[in-house]
Amino acid sequence: MSSAVAAAAAAIRQAGAFYGRSLPRRAVLTVPSSGWKKLTKLPTFTNTDCVVLDLEDGVAETAKQVARENIYRYLNESASKITREICVRINAVSSNHINEDVKILKDLSTSIDCLFVPKVDSVDDMKWLADRLDVSVNFYDKILIINRQ
Repeated sequence: MSSAVAAAAAAIRQAGAFYGRSLPRRAVLTVPSSGWKKLTKLPTFTNTDCVVLDLEDGVAETAKQVARENIYRYLNESASKITREICVRINAVSSNHINEDVKILKDLSTSIDCLFVPKVDSVDDMKWLADRLDVSVNFYDKILIINRQ
């Protein structure tokens, strides 16, 4: 883990915005959220520990808004049918899509278990995101940081 990532995680823990619990993730199913039919089949995949609804690399540039709408609709209508951890992988803080991703997350009527944040360049990226999300312990359980290589 790079020093920037470690510092970001420490800053968030210190702020009390997130708390952690360790969960085994032996099988993770990542689903491009642009495909509604794929999302509706998630309850049938019972051998996974974690379902990741992807807004980033698994979604074409032209399908980003459709993917956001699908996540919003699916989580508000069907999240209770999934008995595993539900994660959302957003676009990078430096991307043109981050503001719309944050808006969808804030508008959800249900909570998610995990937020994947890709391509973190500095602690400022995480501070920016935490500020935009107005995070509280009741809404987000943890942030997983994927460092930009």
